Amino acid sequence: MSLHADDAATRAHDPRLLATALVVLATAASPAPALAAGATDSVQRIHRLLGPAEPLGRARRRLLHATAAALALTPVMLALTPALVALALGRIPAA
Repeated sequence: MSLHADDAATRAHDPRLLATALVVLATAASPAPALAAGATDSVQRIHRLLGPAEPLGRARRRLLHATAAALALTPVMLALTPALVALALGRIPAA
């Protein structure tokens, strides 16, 4: 859940600001242990925020390209559907 919150926060602000806030929360004294951010959780989140993004693998790149092509061709296929159905049913008038 906190990773989703991190992603949402980094869309609006610099990831370094969020990482700094996590450091402050993890190192701050709190009245109850439940109120402080967990140290190991915070370290993992900070590494995720400040580390480079993982590149897409070959399979994911191909899936992305196929999806983009399908989305680009969908309006064309929808526009051609009535003509293809008429052709299949033999309802095209002779010239």
